[in-house]
Amino acid sequence: MKIFEGASQIEEKLKNPVVAIGNFDGVHLGHQAIFRKVIERANKIGGLSVVYTFDPHPLKVLQPDRFFPLITTRVEKERVIEWTGIDVLISEKFTKEFAQLSTDEFVKEVLCNKVQAKEVLIGPDYRFGRGRKGTTDLLRSLGKSCGLKIGILKNVEVDGVEVRSTMIRNYVLEGKVREAAKFLGRGYTLGGKVIEGTAQGKKMGIPTANLKPVKDLYPRSGIFAVKVIMEDDFVQGVLNIGTNPTFPGRGFSLEVHILDFDQDIYGSDVELIFVEKIRDEKKFETPELLVEQIKEDIKKARKILNA
Repeated sequence: MKIFEGASQIEEKLKNPVVAIGNFDGVHLGHQAIFRKVIERANKIGGLSVVYTFDPHPLKVLQPDRFFPLITTRVEKERVIEWTGIDVLISEKFTKEFAQLSTDEFVKEVLCNKVQAKEVLIGPDYRFGRGRKGTTDLLRSLGKSCGLKIGILKNVEVDGVEVRSTMIRNYVLEGKVREAAKFLGRGYTLGGKVIEGTAQGKKMGIPTANLKPVKDLYPRSGIFAVKVIMEDDFVQGVLNIGTNPTFPGRGFSLEVHILDFDQDIYGSDVELIFVEKIRDEKKFETPELLVEQIKEDIKKARKILNA
């Protein structure tokens, strides 16, 4: 997949580009359906399938104080888009200046002149241009000046429910990771760097790796069965997220116990794939009772992960 840092960086004319436009946070099943249609249309006219997206997400620029955790980092988004089979990704740097482009400027200067799109495929709720004033009807009207065809696709449904990024974010925050996976089309992933902790788990005979997550979207509490991806390993784990109430004062943390693994990985980057929530976090009267529960959690995690 060829990646351009903005439409102005396109080095040479793209061949008959068929373009999907959007933020595509999560690259969920709805987005994937759009990409499949883009690829189908591009193949039909002997062209290239193109995704035109924005980095950072517009809300991070226009409403910087708003808590808006993203489902995917840029790296994750690019990886999944490439996996879908898209030929070209245009990642437009979104700034306050770019946000001031009028609907007419966006269509004519960006889509028609720079990208030279033949067709554009969008969802029914797509809005564009300054103040998000551009509607699908306006896009159709403006596109006529350069012979741009506009295709509007229906939102994808899973079990009668429309697939939306907001819903997936809420599922992850609530710890409903199986539900999130159903609409993502894959398990939710969270990367992080292993940092030093209190070594309380090691003292109890169940060592854990403390993680500093690379993004803000993760459940706020609970015990989860996870798959753990490291540089040379794909292993299983039990993740604890919360305040460790059995040991007051330790504060909030994300700690993963990696099954059948005994290596020093401080400073390493790992990636977690959430599979299923095992239970809520709770306070135990003694550390010994906590250890007994963790052993039960490990048994449940093995059963879940080996299913």
